[in-house]
Amino acid sequence: MNGQLWSGGKASRMKWTGRVAMLLFGMAALFGVACGGYQASVPVAPGAPAAAVSFCGGTESGCAPSGSFAVSGTRSLNVVVEWKNVPAGTHSQKVSFVLPSGDEYQAFEQSFEVADGSSESATVTQSLPVAGTWIAQRRLSGMWQVNFFLDGTPMGTQAVQLTQ
Repeated sequence: MNGQLWSGGKASRMKWTGRVAMLLFGMAALFGVACGGYQASVPVAPGAPAAAVSFCGGTESGCAPSGSFAVSGTRSLNVVVEWKNVPAGTHSQKVSFVLPSGDEYQAFEQSFEVADGSSESATVTQSLPVAGTWIAQRRLSGMWQVNFFLDGTPMGTQAVQLTQ
């Protein structure tokens, strides 16, 4: 390039430096958005559909709520999604379980109905089998992510810990 990048003098260097600064600012903004993934729900406008997510582990004694579960003592990991402000009609919930490595382990989609005139929340439970699956056999422990969607729209991510 024979120094042509800098051949315009001080004005060209300032223009180039400004472009680099804008690129770095853009990357920082993108990184900031990408790192906000461990929220239970995406901030929404008042009256917009929202979800509250909780976990409970299916055990011999029932379903015990928690944020951390021992693989060896858990039959299934249940994700309980309470949908609020969802309009009447048939809707689709997708729940995606993501390994600590970032790879999707399994996704489930199911429909649910909200009755006309209903002001009640709709609660949908999705169960992920643990006992006797690759999770137990391969000891797939660590911090998992659970992504949840309403009618194909991402609504948030919640973390859950699976331990040995």
